[in-house]
Amino acid sequence: TVKAITVINNKVVSAKPAEQSFTFNKATGKTIRYTNANSSHYRANGVNTLIDGFRGTKDIGKQWHGFNENDLIATIDLGASTSINSITLGCIQNWSQWIFLPQYVKFEISQDGVTFKEVKTEINSIAASEKDIQIKDFTAKFAEQKAKFVRVTAKNLGQCPKGHPGEGQSAWLFVDEIMVE
Repeated sequence: TVKAITVINNKVVSAKPAEQSFTFNKATGKTIRYTNANSSHYRANGVNTLIDGFRGTKDIGKQWHGFNENDLIATIDLGASTSINSITLGCIQNWSQWIFLPQYVKFEISQDGVTFKEVKTEINSIAASEKDIQIKDFTAKFAEQKAKFVRVTAKNLGQCPKGHPGEGQSAWLFVDEIMVE
């Protein structure tokens, strides 16, 4: 944790801590490819945002890739056949910003990048009507297996739900990091 201090006329007027979470895992710094491009309005740190090790906060502009109505389908090349036993995707719901958690997240592995085997699909348990900001990790834990490729699919809600001011309009899906252990 780093403290940011504001000084006016030689007096400290606020000391608000700034926090940034970092994760180093088997996907950090590897190669990633999206089937559907993220929005140009939410580029975060560029193409490698989901594997750069920086976790997102409730500030949606810094570490989040946004997908408007589209699903996230991301394939990571781990570079070599690697023993893994969990895959995690970080997501956020911010009802007032039209951002909703995915309906589900599907986790798949492959040796050749062509034929994938599903290891788990996690269904979202938080209602789209939940108005408090929610950061949720979707995780697949499984018996250790070898994989060279990992594919993560997060199913966008598609449209803002009934009762939302944007009801029927395109919903946003925001993701921040894919972690492989």
